[in-house]
Amino acid sequence: MVHSPSSPVALWQGLLRALLTTEIAPALGDIPWVLLKGEPLGEILYGCGAARPTGDLDLLVLPGDVDEAHCRLKAAGLVDLGGPPRMWIHNQRALLHRPSRAIVELHWALAELIVPQPPVGFVVKRAEPFPLTPDFHVKVLPNPLLLLHLALHFHHHLGHPRGLRDIQDWWARFGHSRASHEAFELADRFGMRGILEWPLAILGEVAHPEHQFARQLAWLWRWALDRDLIGPAGPRGSKATTVALRSAAMLLTGNDLPTTLNALRLPITHGPHRLGRWLRTPSAAPGRGFEAPTPPPPLPEIEPPDRTPKTYRTHRMSRTSE
Repeated sequence: MVHSPSSPVALWQGLLRALLTTEIAPALGDIPWVLLKGEPLGEILYGCGAARPTGDLDLLVLPGDVDEAHCRLKAAGLVDLGGPPRMWIHNQRALLHRPSRAIVELHWALAELIVPQPPVGFVVKRAEPFPLTPDFHVKVLPNPLLLLHLALHFHHHLGHPRGLRDIQDWWARFGHSRASHEAFELADRFGMRGILEWPLAILGEVAHPEHQFARQLAWLWRWALDRDLIGPAGPRGSKATTVALRSAAMLLTGNDLPTTLNALRLPITHGPHRLGRWLRTPSAAPGRGFEAPTPPPPLPEIEPPDRTPKTYRTHRMSRTSE
């Protein structure tokens, strides 16, 4: 969908772009940073940044630059949300830009530190320039690392539907390219193949359901896509649909008790970064929930991986909020 310049989505994306180019980037100065997801992800997957609206800015910096980056952002007028993070566990801290009510999340890893992942130095070194405006470029993840990050994000949020949609649409565009092979090579190198295989196994089950539960999930997923309930703009409509999709995704490729308990407790569990979501009212962040874009082509044909992922049997998450 092409949004008019005056639409809420376009206005919000323009506000975030202006915040990034006129306040955040000048404040960070010579500190290397990478923009995660955001407007570039919409451009990469759909050719339009507003096709995948985002409500915040996620910036990745080197662990050694976290304190200096945090001080510079606070000096620029941003304020902390929540208390100091536990640096040895968490991977981000949130700040609020009061005039716009936008959240800026400062990351020092792609996922919580107990999860296998590419080192930040490796990621920052391989980041590529992306033209956010004709006169301003940001660094973003190259396609293989982008898929790994989407898989880590899906894992971090315990199987949320929007994350699965992101991976589905990445695979539809790049699944038969060299980027997919490089992503698996990197996953093997950094010990996170199970995390990468988990969402692909779910998509494989949806594309080729072999048992009753998989057929039910495939029906629910396609039903939600047909009604644009799980678009790139995020889940819409019934919360029950979102919970059902998320819980089904968790249970589909795992049968252990922790997986089942996480699926059941997820709808009522909130973590520290939920505070920022609550403080930012819908009217202050129109990027979420407005004018869902036209869905891309149907689910691609994805073969299930060779082995069942062991994501939740080997990595217990310390936070279950989205």
